[in-house]
Amino acid sequence: MKKFNKYFTLFLFCLFFLSFTYPAHTQTQSAKSGFKWPSSLTVGTNGVGSSSYASAVAWSAVIENITGMKVRVRPDNNAAAKSKWLKAGIIELNAEAISETALFGLEAREGYATRDGGPFPIRIVWLGQAMPYGFMVRGDSPIRTIYDIKPGHRIAYYTASPAAPAACDGLLAWAKVSKKDMVIVPFSSWPANIKAVAEGKADVAYSVPTAPASFEAEASPHGIRWLPMSYKADPEGAKRFATSRPDMLYGVCQEGVKSAIGVPMFVSPFYIYARADYDAEMAYQLTKWFHQNFDKYKDKHPNCKLMSIEFFREYLDVTYVPVHEGTIRYLKEIGKWTAKDDTRQKYNVDLVAKYEKAYKAAMGEADKKNIRIDPTNKEWVTLWEGFKKDLPGFKLMFEIP
Repeated sequence: MKKFNKYFTLFLFCLFFLSFTYPAHTQTQSAKSGFKWPSSLTVGTNGVGSSSYASAVAWSAVIENITGMKVRVRPDNNAAAKSKWLKAGIIELNAEAISETALFGLEAREGYATRDGGPFPIRIVWLGQAMPYGFMVRGDSPIRTIYDIKPGHRIAYYTASPAAPAACDGLLAWAKVSKKDMVIVPFSSWPANIKAVAEGKADVAYSVPTAPASFEAEASPHGIRWLPMSYKADPEGAKRFATSRPDMLYGVCQEGVKSAIGVPMFVSPFYIYARADYDAEMAYQLTKWFHQNFDKYKDKHPNCKLMSIEFFREYLDVTYVPVHEGTIRYLKEIGKWTAKDDTRQKYNVDLVAKYEKAYKAAMGEADKKNIRIDPTNKEWVTLWEGFKKDLPGFKLMFEIP
C-alpha cells in the first residue's frame, strides 16, 4: 500500500508539472470556445525567393507559437499546380494573386485547362498581402517611361504563371510595341525573372518590389528603377493594358525596395484561399486569428503589414472571388460585412458555379468526341472557349452587375 501511495503521489506530481509545461495558449483556446486547433495545416505559396513564400513563413511561425499547430508551407513556382493541389485537397490553403486565381484558374486558361484543373468552388479566407507589381529596368537604363520601350529591347517573361506573361503583353500594348518586334527572354523561376535586369539578361522585367530578389537587384552595382504606371496620367494606355489584364488595381507603392516607394504601379490583392467545403469553423477561427493577432505578426515581414482588416475590407469592395462562409461569419460579428457584400457574394458564387458547370460539360463533350483535354491541344481550347463564350469574365467589381 505504501508503494502504491508512493507511485500515486509521483503520478499526481507529474500531472501537476505537465499542467504548467503544456502550452497555455492551447488550453485557453479550448476553454474559451471549445475549439481545438488541428495538429497541422498545409499552405501553398509561390516558390522559395518569392514574397508570398517569405511572408507565409513569417506569419506561420507566429500562429504555430500561439496555437501549437504545425504549419507546413509548401512552395512551388507553378501556379496551376498549386491550384490543382487545393482542388485535390493536397493543401488546405493556397496563397495566390486574385488575378491568377480568377482570370486564369477559374476561367481555365493555359496550364489550368486540364482534366484535373479548371474552375472549382474556391473561397477567400483572408488577405495574404496587397502586392505591388510593376516593371523594373536597370538604374542606368535609357528606358525611363513606358513609351521608351522600343523594338529590339529584351523583355523578361516569367512562364510559370500565365498572369505574368499577360502583364508583359499588356505593357507592350500600352507602349504600342508589337510583341514580335521584341526579344522575349523566358524564365521559369520568379527570382531569376526579377534578377534578369540587374544581371544584364533583360532590359525590362515584371517584378514585385517586396520580393527578396528585388532587394538583391537593387543592391547590384547599377541598381534598378521602376517605370511609372498611372491610370490617371495615361488612361488610354491603361485601357490598352486592360485588354490583357482587366483585373489590375492602380495605386502608389508603399512597401518594398527604396527605388519603388512612391512610384505609381499596380496593386493586386493576394488572398489566402480554401475550397468552399473547407471546415467553416476552421475558416472562422483562422479569420479571427489573423485579425486579432495582427500586431504579433505584422512586423515579421514587410508584406505582413498589408494583412490588416483595413486592407482586407478595402479590397472586398471590388473582389470577384467568393468569400468563405466561416470568414463571412466572423466579419459579420465585427461589423465588417454589409448587405452590399451579400449581393456581391451571391453574384460571385453563382458565376464560379456557372464556370464549373460549363467546364464539366465541355470535358464531357470532349470525351464524346475523343478530343484530348490538354491546354496544348487547340481543338480542346477551341471547344472550351465555345462553352464559356457567353459567360462574363472575372474582373474588378466596381459596380455589382
